Amino acid sequence: MVWRGPLSGAVRPLVGRGAEREAIGQLLEAMRDGLGGVLVLVGEAGIGKTRLLDHAAALAAGVELTRLVGVEAEQPLGYGALHRLLRPYLHRVDRLPARQRDALNAAFALADAAAPDRHLVGLAALTVLSDAAADLPLLCLVDDVHWLDRESAETLAFVARRLHADSLGLIFAARDGLGGRGLFDAMPQLRVEGLPAADARELLTLAVPGHLDPAVADRIVAGTGGNPLALIELGAHLGAEQLAGVEPIPEPLPVGRLLEEHFRQSVVALPPDTLTLLQLMAAAPTDDMAMVWHAAGVLGLPARAAVAAVDAGILNHGAGGGFRHPLIRSSVYAAASGDERRRIHTALAAASDPARVPDRRAWHRAEAVLGTDDSAAADLDAASDWARARGGYSAQALFLSKAAELTTDPARRAERYLAAAQARLASGDHTAVPPLLDLAVPALDRPAARARALRIRATVELFNARIAQVPAMMLDAVAELADADPQTTRELLYEAVHAAVIAGGSVYRTTSAAVAAAVIAAPPEPDDPPWSPGGLIEGLALRPAGSYRNSVTTIRAALARTRDCRRCPAWRRPPTRTQWRSAPASASGRGCGSRPRPPRRWWPGPGHRPGTGRPRSRPPLARSVTSASVGGRPDARPGSGKRRIRWATGGPAGDAYAPEPGRNGTATSTTCSPGSAFAQFG
Repeated sequence: MVWRGPLSGAVRPLVGRGAEREAIGQLLEAMRDGLGGVLVLVGEAGIGKTRLLDHAAALAAGVELTRLVGVEAEQPLGYGALHRLLRPYLHRVDRLPARQRDALNAAFALADAAAPDRHLVGLAALTVLSDAAADLPLLCLVDDVHWLDRESAETLAFVARRLHADSLGLIFAARDGLGGRGLFDAMPQLRVEGLPAADARELLTLAVPGHLDPAVADRIVAGTGGNPLALIELGAHLGAEQLAGVEPIPEPLPVGRLLEEHFRQSVVALPPDTLTLLQLMAAAPTDDMAMVWHAAGVLGLPARAAVAAVDAGILNHGAGGGFRHPLIRSSVYAAASGDERRRIHTALAAASDPARVPDRRAWHRAEAVLGTDDSAAADLDAASDWARARGGYSAQALFLSKAAELTTDPARRAERYLAAAQARLASGDHTAVPPLLDLAVPALDRPAARARALRIRATVELFNARIAQVPAMMLDAVAELADADPQTTRELLYEAVHAAVIAGGSVYRTTSAAVAAAVIAAPPEPDDPPWSPGGLIEGLALRPAGSYRNSVTTIRAALARTRDCRRCPAWRRPPTRTQWRSAPASASGRGCGSRPRPPRRWWPGPGHRPGTGRPRSRPPLARSVTSASVGGRPDARPGSGKRRIRWATGGPAGDAYAPEPGRNGTATSTTCSPGSAFAQFG
């Protein structure tokens, strides 16, 4: 749900919360002074995070207000939440720099384009919001961060980390343990705890219309832990005699998980049509009430079905009224039976426009299936392609995983699980990859698919800095392929050598000599272009095979060919992968000829920046080999190695292997310093 401007209607007085009020007030004052800021509120369900956002909205005089509420049903939709947040400002997109504009349009499916770079999407979102804040300070309140789709959460975290003098503020609210999957950990956080006993008794007194026995009040305060929502709901739920101390109160009190059960009980007594409408609203996006009423028409629900829910305090008053509290939405959907959920998802699928929201329609249709359904699985598969084209790799993985569950054929199901693992890896969520591979591998019937699974698993090991296991896994993948795909075999061997260089002597289930022997035994590429890494790999493999002199000669020759190639204009015109593979190499083997260099985006193996869809600036293997070939001998001429590295690779002589930053900014791979590659690999 997104709305702009101040909240309408009466707001219950905020009791206590002195530290939270001060932090919010300081953020608003900084915004009015032209600065930017961020605050993350973290706490359990019902602890008062939403109420604090209401308080911030009430204080936002002279500030433009935009509010976003995460919706569980929209988690599979990549960039869905970001689109809802930025929709009021889409008229500003045309002012963006061209690359940012194209990336944001691609993410929102407003233009036919390749999958957007997430860095550019984040910059575009920052530019749009900062541009809006230039007219009037802008405060963005984001509730239920734990229900945002991963891409939107990453983008908003990206924006929040770059605020400075923007008159832009962001306040996030998330539940304990679900606060954006670690994305917001490095930001200013404020843990929202239960109210102190005195404040809790004051709030309970305000919530109870009649007499409240002090002993009963103390019992309720102690039983709720000062949880404001629990206090208010219990004050309304318990009878007058119980609150007055005449009758005993329930044991235990309905708090925590039992509070959700209390919400369920509060909707059970509603008329059937009203309950069905609430279930529709719980499963549908909150900013598309037109679709909700279309689905209600499909089910034959009358327009007055919402009246009973409004009268009972379940829904807010007003034309766009939603659930009074997010826990009510969760409780309504969780309480629905399987048959009821399938019925409402069938109606929502029928109400979804396949041309406008094909992903949403495919997801609702899949949720309406009992058992397997190849047609629904095919729709999800197509929706996964649509999500990938927008850069929504997490959404792509969700669609493919669900499609696999609905697939009848075991081999096809395994292929979809494998594709889902690849998408999870591209999204940076490497912890979710092994379970998907475990589901896929037993039923994979093609050698190429099994080799691909091994390669993905090896990449996860690189993510986790367990490099010692990677060479053997790459050799296993080579054995699976046999002679089926020479090009992929060479790429796997290149990655095996690279991992062996980084791992040094700590290689499991194989040896550096075995990796080198496999490289030397592999047939060369028939039309090996001068910039191919094959010569560098072969030269590096010759060292543990016992031929240092031949190794140095081979590597220097490969570097010379690469240097000559970089002088040609074709080097600066990266082709597509298909164009590269189909282009012939020059007959002489010197210079670029008519075959261009390979596209940097897909340079094989660790040269790809995991989880970002972006390449490294230069293939780290070339840097490792270069430093090894010129700096590994004590009689090397001083400075010649550095000059050769700069000439051949365009990079500095240090940083032979740049470690991949982890999600928290720390290195997750071992550094191979100049001159040490031979020592480690040999």
